[in-house]
Amino acid sequence: MPIAPWPAGRPLRTWQRAAADAVFAHRSDSFLASATPAAGKTTFGLHVAHRMLAGKPVIVAGDFNTFWGDHEIFLFMEASGLKSANRLGLPSYPSRNPRKELDFVLYSNGIEVTQFDVPDVRFSDHRPLICDFQVRRAPPT
Repeated sequence: MPIAPWPAGRPLRTWQRAAADAVFAHRSDSFLASATPAAGKTTFGLHVAHRMLAGKPVIVAGDFNTFWGDHEIFLFMEASGLKSANRLGLPSYPSRNPRKELDFVLYSNGIEVTQFDVPDVRFSDHRPLICDFQVRRAPPT
């Protein structure tokens, strides 16, 4: 199933376009992107994942701070075909008494999640996510 085009209502900032172009010009199977708070990391990460979904297994993970509610991330998952490793919807925020699922590990076809946990660790305002997975290799053609 082909995925829908990137939504016109979510334009990229200048740095996001330049960084996305750099990711796709990079000749490696993996990359790590980091930016300051409120810089647009979530939109950037989702855009890169959206572009990558056609080619190889993808994992998108992090604090998504879905300010418009849970439906925001679930709409992206539905459009992209990504699945959440947190099958039970375990909350991770706030760490002292988690009530919301704001942190996600999303994965595409070609990846098998073997274990997922949200341990009771309170060094941050969010609890950590632990996800073990295996990448299934495509058979040689």
